[in-house]
Amino acid sequence: NKNFEIIKKVKNQKKIIAIYSNTFYDYPHTFGMTRFVDVKDWIITTINKASKNKNVIWLLKPHPAQKWYGGISLEESLPKTLPQNIILLPNSYSGKSVMEVSDALVTFHGTSGVEYASYGKPVLIADKGWYHDCGFVLYPNSRDHYLKLLNSPWYENLNVEVIKERAKLFSGL
Repeated sequence: NKNFEIIKKVKNQKKIIAIYSNTFYDYPHTFGMTRFVDVKDWIITTINKASKNKNVIWLLKPHPAQKWYGGISLEESLPKTLPQNIILLPNSYSGKSVMEVSDALVTFHGTSGVEYASYGKPVLIADKGWYHDCGFVLYPNSRDHYLKLLNSPWYENLNVEVIKERAKLFSGL
């Protein structure tokens, strides 16, 4: 809860963007990974680039299956010291609590993308997946484009009402 107190203090000064991790044993994906070698490559590259964006506090959320099935954890895969604007959340934090404090989401192509978009929150995904072309997430045209977006206010110019409507339609289908 200490982390959420810090987040609430800076909420009006900086954007809060959640980064939801995949499970590390979940490779290869049904849709493959065309822009990153594996989940670790994606999360480390994302953190390194995102940390340079000092206008954002980045919240790293482990995948729930990490706790259920064990294996390599997100924490074990990260450097011992994270940049000041990157906060690793305990797995015990509820997804709903994280969503409530977050302004946007970054994910590889997890279910969280549908959930956040359904609530009208902008979503940036790293690679193709099961909803990348459904019109409710920002799908970059390359790895370089994705990394460039992490250091820009990509979340500001998206029509959240359209995103919300399309994500809800997708969820219903």
